[in-house]
Amino acid sequence: MAVGYLLILFKNKVSADTIALAIEAFSKHVFIVILVFVLMILNWGIEVFKWRYFTLRVQYVSLKQAVNAILLGIVAGIFTPNRLGELGGRLLNIETKNRSNAIYINSLCSVAQLTVTLLFGLIALYSIKDIQAYFEFPQYVIEVGIILVICLILIIFFKGNILRKLIVKFNYAFGKDNAITTIQFTLSDRFKVLVISAFRYFVFCVQFILLLLIFMPDLSLIDGLVSSSLIFFLTTVVPSGWISDLPIRTSFAFIVLGLFGYEGVYGSVASIILWCINLFVPAALGLFVVKQIKWRKIFN
Repeated sequence: MAVGYLLILFKNKVSADTIALAIEAFSKHVFIVILVFVLMILNWGIEVFKWRYFTLRVQYVSLKQAVNAILLGIVAGIFTPNRLGELGGRLLNIETKNRSNAIYINSLCSVAQLTVTLLFGLIALYSIKDIQAYFEFPQYVIEVGIILVICLILIIFFKGNILRKLIVKFNYAFGKDNAITTIQFTLSDRFKVLVISAFRYFVFCVQFILLLLIFMPDLSLIDGLVSSSLIFFLTTVVPSGWISDLPIRTSFAFIVLGLFGYEGVYGSVASIILWCINLFVPAALGLFVVKQIKWRKIFN
């Protein structure tokens, strides 16, 4: 459905004048574009720090090794649904005996990022006061439902041990040891990874809002935060691969910003630019890492 929306977008909305105006606006705000690139480095730098910080509990990983692992993960991730291939890249410098533990750590970090995206998306949904216009339920029922879902997500994140149980069963099924049970993540640890993930999420939102302001200078900060949170939320809950991720992302940007009374096509343009900066640029850097890999080391 999202791909269909994108086709409609390009057929009916994107004219030569629109493209010309977008290019003109883009060229007049070089400083903002540079700032978005700087924030891209910060964005992935936070991810490097988060992954390395918790992986050090398993084994020592240098900063260079952590950067290379994340870059390789980006390359692998763009070819798999919801970037599941990132895990393979992050196991690059992890010894075989520690990989079960590393998978658990990486899974917790990924779930923390997912949790943040879902929470802010639900909060954004809650902030829409006329949301009942899009559903067949009264406003208060929807709001209470959103609050309950938020509480459930937090309880699962802070109290749930589903990830540990799944990995233990996986190890048992394949005759591997269950050293995974020796790693303990306290409430404090889970809070730390959630805060780090929230900081990265905030950087990502700022990137998107800055790009939106290039094309829509009248965009209010509240509308920017709410719309970006909804777009990220919708993009996250819809499974996608690298081919379908961009059409889905741009379609949701077009639809959501249109609902807020803004020109949706510019939201799609901003989404395309952000996708290229945050994924294509580091993936291109990751290709240099791929050339230096000793693949036998990964699969031994």
